[in-house]
Amino acid sequence: MVIACEETHAALVTAHAPTDFASATDQFRRDELMHVELCEGLARELGESTAAEEPMAAPTLASDLPPLWFAAEQVVRHFCVGEALSVPLLHDAWRHATHPRVKVVLRRIITDEAAHGQFGWWFLDWARPALDAAARAHLGRVAAGAIAELRPVWDTEAPSWTPTFAREALRRFVVEPLRARGIIP
Repeated sequence: MVIACEETHAALVTAHAPTDFASATDQFRRDELMHVELCEGLARELGESTAAEEPMAAPTLASDLPPLWFAAEQVVRHFCVGEALSVPLLHDAWRHATHPRVKVVLRRIITDEAAHGQFGWWFLDWARPALDAAARAHLGRVAAGAIAELRPVWDTEAPSWTPTFAREALRRFVVEPLRARGIIP
């Protein structure tokens, strides 16, 4: 998510979005780095290896889309889908956690993720007048793709939440707010 925040930040700057949005994504990047540090520390405490599997890649910003469309695409993918869905799923993991240190780390992450999960909606509400039907249709396809990429997480990794819980969270925290803004995944 660190790279996603960097890519979104660059796209927002390129699109000349209000500086508050760019500042927020910069803060979110720092939050995500802290989440990595917290999880690495927790893994070490629990005796797990914390070696990174692959290095982080630098953000890439190559798009033929108009800058606002591209910024909205990044926001929808990373914040309206990924971060908005992470909040209820992390909260459910926190509720089911039994280890006190795990609960502390999850609580810290959830606290940060609440703002991350709202960011996409704030951006879309600001950008709404500039997003015509074609832009909204494009963003619906982007959202559908991002949702499809996340579905295997709850189908194969056996998290504390059930597929039914995850689908309900997806409907309530992602699909309904997108539909309310004229974006149909």
